[in-house]
Amino acid sequence: MVGPLPTTLTSISTGTWRKGCPHAQILVQKEPLCPVVVDEMKNAAAVKYGALPERLYVLQAGKVVYKGQLGPWGYDPQEVRSFLEKMK
Repeated sequence: MVGPLPTTLTSISTGTWRKGCPHAQILVQKEPLCPVVVDEMKNAAAVKYGALPERLYVLQAGKVVYKGQLGPWGYDPQEVRSFLEKMK
């Protein structure tokens, strides 16, 4: 496994961080092993790249290593957390 990636907090559309996203700030404080990216309120990234049904994925080296159940009802954040803990 490759070492941790630099953690950043940016907006997908503008490349800048604006105040008002406390959940993302909390996530960054947890020092995740990947960049933290926040879409703008207009959901430009979701419109461009989004798909239905939604799923939670974990990618490593450009490959899907975890594929969750169909969301939003099939989301299992604890399962994702356990998976990520095993990757450390």
